[in-house]
Amino acid sequence: MVKSKSTQIRKIIGSVCNNCDVMPKDLFRGKKAKKHANLVRARQILVSILWNEYGYTNYKIRDLIGYKNHSSVIHARITHEKDNQNNITYRRLYGRILLELGKKSDYSTDIEDKLKETKKLLSTYKKLYNTERQECEKIKEQLTDLNKNILLYL
Repeated sequence: MVKSKSTQIRKIIGSVCNNCDVMPKDLFRGKKAKKHANLVRARQILVSILWNEYGYTNYKIRDLIGYKNHSSVIHARITHEKDNQNNITYRRLYGRILLELGKKSDYSTDIEDKLKETKKLLSTYKKLYNTERQECEKIKEQLTDLNKNILLYL
């Protein structure tokens, strides 16, 4: 069981490193941690995958990556949630890694589907607006004609 877990972790780390373009040795923090954007992002994704998909605890993740304490893991998870919601590039990257690991991922297509739905809804509202505007113009013309007729009879 231990061997399969270490193989599993190696596979996860390999996938994260390949997709984030970092070296596996740089992913783990030492006394003087590198904080380059791609390394931070890779650690963040690793933390999220271990937490969300494999059920690792904050303490196990802390020990694996080499964080000073478990609050760094919590911070990485919170940052992941924000990035995953707001950053389409990050979301696609995370989704691609999950797919490589054989996990179901709708991360890459979820936002695109919502965008398509929103565009479709917007199109529907535009059609309704144009229809109502045309009807309003017709009513204005009818009122103008009615006013002219009333003025003629007065």
